[in-house]
Amino acid sequence: EYIIVRCAVQRCSIHQVIQANVARKFVCKICNEKQSFVAVLASSESARDLRPVVQELNLKHGMAREAAPPPQPVSRPVPAARPEPATNTAAWD
Repeated sequence: EYIIVRCAVQRCSIHQVIQANVARKFVCKICNEKQSFVAVLASSESARDLRPVVQELNLKHGMAREAAPPPQPVSRPVPAARPEPATNTAAWD
């Protein structure tokens, strides 16, 4: 049996067809992250039946990503500069 799953990694989030397994785990073909099935979106005895569905899901996801405004940069406080330790410039006798 083949199933459609979506990668849970935020930067990837791609839909893909994988062969179902007992362990309910898979490695994303794009980001190479090992993860568990969160949801099975569709299933079939043939991967060929699921490929057009995956292509449509990824196309819609890509279009939605492009239409969304770009994320705003997170402003992080700049750490204060540490004072340099005082050095003793006096000559040792």
